[in-house]
Amino acid sequence: MADPAIEVRGLDRGVLAGVDLRVAPGTVHAILGPNGAGKTTLVRTVLGLYRPSRGTALVLGRDLATAPPAHRARVGYVAQSGALHGWMTLEEHGRYVARLRPTWDPALFGRLAALFALPLAAPADDLSASDRQKAAIAIALASRPEVLVLDEPLAGLDAPARRTLLAELIERLTEGTPITILLATASLGGIERIADHVGILDRGRLLVSAALEDLQARYQRLQLVFDGPVPRDLSIEGARRLRVEGSVATATVEVADGAHRRRLSELPGARVEFLPLGLEDLYLELVGGGRP
Repeated sequence: MADPAIEVRGLDRGVLAGVDLRVAPGTVHAILGPNGAGKTTLVRTVLGLYRPSRGTALVLGRDLATAPPAHRARVGYVAQSGALHGWMTLEEHGRYVARLRPTWDPALFGRLAALFALPLAAPADDLSASDRQKAAIAIALASRPEVLVLDEPLAGLDAPARRTLLAELIERLTEGTPITILLATASLGGIERIADHVGILDRGRLLVSAALEDLQARYQRLQLVFDGPVPRDLSIEGARRLRVEGSVATATVEVADGAHRRRLSELPGARVEFLPLGLEDLYLELVGGGRP
């Protein structure tokens, strides 16, 4: 098994408590959670910008807080605010980054700037918040990092820009040059298109971290249709919550294994159907407030 591109062990920092995380090379790992869950703290600790009070965070096998510049240059980062040097034009940003990143791709930067309709001759301070975010993303992608860390990359982007960004990330993932992406967001729209793995962070604790398809196999919506009223004493093994409407009972169930699934499918007196959960429903179910 390949060494993880990102490995977090027993991490405490601020709200974070005992976070363990492994991100395999060449995958997209989305960390989802509400505001205040600790996503930005996790990202900044992984990047070495914050020091943990306990535990370790390694990227490409090194602690970025102490790694040499050549190692840190293998990692790209886009902060939520799309931070840029306000007095520099985007052209100047490109020349500046080219001196720091041996993998800088000026042709890709030019294409992304055109795609996002960014004015290369304008100082960053003259750009809208949305354009600054697009510019920061373009610079990060054109640096061609081995690991790309994105903190709320969709924040402030309109729907067309979101689609363009997701399409670009998909292209980077499929073009043959390996890239690992850690993406922290509270915005679920479009994430299902690109994420291989999902972690759900709530109040500083990582509730789950697994392949998306494994989570969708583990948590399913179960619908039971009875010929008459739903029995008052109905009990469903592994149900997180149960809703009854007439002759139909619906529950979200954590399926333990194949034997558990067979028992559920053979509940007496009902026609049983398993329904898949989309990422949004899965997220809502695990952080609370999900409907059955």
